[in-house]
Amino acid sequence: MSGDATLYHGCLKPAITSYAKSELMCCKFNHAGDLIATGNANGAVTVFQPHSSGAVYELRPSSGALSHLPVTGVHFRKVGSASDAVHNNILLASYSSGHVRHWHVTTGQCLSTIKEDRETLAAAYSSDYQSFVTVGSDCKIHLYDENSLQLVSTFEKSSSSSVMDGHASRVFAIRYHPSDPTSFLSGGWDDTIQEDLRSSHLWRRPGH
Repeated sequence: MSGDATLYHGCLKPAITSYAKSELMCCKFNHAGDLIATGNANGAVTVFQPHSSGAVYELRPSSGALSHLPVTGVHFRKVGSASDAVHNNILLASYSSGHVRHWHVTTGQCLSTIKEDRETLAAAYSSDYQSFVTVGSDCKIHLYDENSLQLVSTFEKSSSSSVMDGHASRVFAIRYHPSDPTSFLSGGWDDTIQEDLRSSHLWRRPGH
């Protein structure tokens, strides 16, 4: 791809390098591509502008016994209309402390906090932003209503040892289908990627 300064000899060349204060656990662009959030091992979320090398916002919970534990997942809510101040600049973040927080990025305000009884290892919005899911150390997937913040469903493995219908170990990654707000894929320490088929148990391994 001649003419593209970011690609040469089949290798990517960083256009800008930014340095964080702590080891980075995860990262995510917003939908406009003008902000990128990183989840840090020191418990902070740092928001950068890709065209510059500096951080523009830092989101950190108030001091507490668990506030230093790592951020494990970040996901921007899609921006609404310019006048929709309620839903603009919202970031969903999960923490190994078991906390799940909604942040207002530009003001640094924590809008809500959920405490799960586990290590929460990732979180993701549905494609219509009416719900979000979290995964963690207990092999379960929790589905929440975005508006009420109430737990709607929990997906977990059945008691059958002969059926692969859920995760058998920690779950580290989850993403919704980009156009179907009722389907998602999850991946875990059990060496499986699983697909939701909208039941109280999981699912199937892709390709099976």
